[in-house]
Amino acid sequence: MLIEFPDSTAASALGTRRSMASIRRADRVAREVQAELARLIQREVKDPRVQEVTFTRVELSEDLREARVFFVPLGGVGEEQRIDELLRGLKGAAAFLQRKVGRNLRLRFTPRLQFRYDVGVDNLVGIHDLMTGARASAFSSNQGQDQEDSGGEDGSA
Repeated sequence: MLIEFPDSTAASALGTRRSMASIRRADRVAREVQAELARLIQREVKDPRVQEVTFTRVELSEDLREARVFFVPLGGVGEEQRIDELLRGLKGAAAFLQRKVGRNLRLRFTPRLQFRYDVGVDNLVGIHDLMTGARASAFSSNQGQDQEDSGGEDGSA
């Protein structure tokens, strides 16, 4: 007698474990790629256009063949011309960086590097500026209210 289970829970659980394991592996390899790229830029790439770059994150495809490398100019946000210059330098060094990353990390497949400016950093800076402005405004209005409550600047009524 053969019993068939149309939707095997064991099979779906195994598939979930595999995909979770591959996601964890992709995250681990992404961190290694990010660290290796930073090391290579600092020690081996001679192009002055890319000397002042920060890699904010790397997103790897599940099969580890594609890597989106997000960057910002060292120190945070930069003007558009500086970002374009960095991007041109990184694209120019991409083949060298790919080869070195694959060799140094001993990956079966060397991920194809795609460099992208990290606009999320601009968004964070904008939010920070808004919050700082709001706090300063609230502080100054509270200071004015305190002075009115005390009867003036010198405290006399």
